[in-house]
Amino acid sequence: MKVFGMPPIRETRPVAKRPYPDIQQEDKELSAELQSIFGESVRSQRVKVGWTQGELSKRSGIAQEEISRIENGQINLTIRTMSRLAKILDGDVAKMLGKLSGASKI
Repeated sequence: MKVFGMPPIRETRPVAKRPYPDIQQEDKELSAELQSIFGESVRSQRVKVGWTQGELSKRSGIAQEEISRIENGQINLTIRTMSRLAKILDGDVAKMLGKLSGASKI
C-alpha cells in the first residue's frame, strides 16, 4: 500500500563485518612502536651532541615538557615535527626509525 506524502520505507541491511577486525589494534601497536623508537632516537642523538632537553627545546621551538613526552614515546608526532627534530639533531627520520621491527609492514 502506498501512502502519499510519505517517503518509501527502506529496508535496512545488516552492517558487514570488517574483513580484518584486528587492523585497528595493529595500527595502535605500530603507532606506539614508532613513537617509542623515534623517542629513543631523539634522546640518543640529543645526549650524543651533549644537549639537555632544555637546549633541544630552545633550538626546536618545542616545549621542554613535550620533548620529554617525545623521548618517552608518549606523544604522536606529525611528520613535520619528526623532520624538524631529525634535522636539528643531524639525523634522518628514516634512520631514526631504522630499528622498526615491522618495517616491512609499512
